[in-house]
Amino acid sequence: ALTGLYSLGRDAVGCSVQASPLLGCWGRWPVAPSLEVGFSAAGLAGLLPGAPKQQAWPVAALSLSDATGRHNLRLGSLSRDLTPEPSAAEEFLKLPLRSSKTSIGYHFIQESKPSADAGQRVALAAEASGLLGDVSVARLETSWSRWGQLLGGGSWHLAAGLGLVAPLIGRSGAERSTTPWEERFFLGGATGQGPGERFPGFAPLGLGPSAQRKVTAEANAAAAAASAPRKLMRLSRDNAE
Repeated sequence: ALTGLYSLGRDAVGCSVQASPLLGCWGRWPVAPSLEVGFSAAGLAGLLPGAPKQQAWPVAALSLSDATGRHNLRLGSLSRDLTPEPSAAEEFLKLPLRSSKTSIGYHFIQESKPSADAGQRVALAAEASGLLGDVSVARLETSWSRWGQLLGGGSWHLAAGLGLVAPLIGRSGAERSTTPWEERFFLGGATGQGPGERFPGFAPLGLGPSAQRKVTAEANAAAAAASAPRKLMRLSRDNAE
């Protein structure tokens, strides 16, 4: 199966090819394996202020899912590149701009039918990386939502999410590794990077602490050029008076 996706809320595009052979079952537990290879990129259009350009290639993963689709075990590997803006903060430039990651993760999801007037959705994702590559982190993300009908008409909806990430001890064992930018959580937006990052009413990546950007010589020159006509206009008005 060939899949392509573009997310306006995340300013991201992705393409993947997935192969899933029809096999029997292992014992009494039916398992459906699948192999996926793809490419993803984000921040190309610059729709999210402060978000760098991201590229991940190749994205290769082997997944095992049960017959219900609720449980999924995934082993994946990828290489990532970040392209920061010229005015990026010093704290951002200290992060790994190029990283490789191999991880194993578990995903669980249980939700009501989309046509149900009342129901709930529970999702859990746990991931650990560090066997291969230079990324050693543990991530946990969970979300819960419930909806129903009001007595006088209309509907109600409640949702909650939580995301945690912690760097693990590197292969040398001397110190913990630095958490890459792609592994961190950012609040904001109706879609977010994941269920635990959604916060409607704020722009994507727009909620939480932020570092002050450095001002480059090019930015100073552009600001001076933009303000020059205003200064000339003020001088001409003063002379006329």
